[in-house]
Amino acid sequence: MKTLAVRATLCSLVVLASATAFAQDPEPRLRDEVPGAWMLYGVSLGGLLEDDTTYAAVGLEVSYAHVLPSLLAPGLFVELRYDQGAEGASLSFGPQIGYAFFVLDAGPYARFGRHSAIGFRARACVAIVGAVSFCGGAAALSGGERFGEVTLLLKYPRRREPA
Repeated sequence: MKTLAVRATLCSLVVLASATAFAQDPEPRLRDEVPGAWMLYGVSLGGLLEDDTTYAAVGLEVSYAHVLPSLLAPGLFVELRYDQGAEGASLSFGPQIGYAFFVLDAGPYARFGRHSAIGFRARACVAIVGAVSFCGGAAALSGGERFGEVTLLLKYPRRREPA
């Protein structure tokens, strides 16, 4: 019962954050200052929700985004993290697409450790304040295993200057 309450609370937070971000039009100056190539380096802190159990996960993420004047941002990401439930590391990488405060990414997922598995993972993120994002996602792994994830992603953006 406690797990259901936690999941419901987290889903409510995602809906609230999404509605708040949608209600705000990106400031006009963002369209002038943000376009270009960006490297983003970050740390993810969160939990994996599997059946009635929640596991901690902490990781490192690097992503590249090319922000267009329309604030559409295609890019790539790679994340390496420690998964408490599998007692090992996991690796995920692939394409991402963003617009203003929102990012969607998806790609192959490999987990190494006591419960090794491979599969596919997708997630959505909404920027809350600056470089702080709230993410929710899901993965389907070999053997029919599935899990949900909720993460706080802290990223340091750095403009990539043309060579």
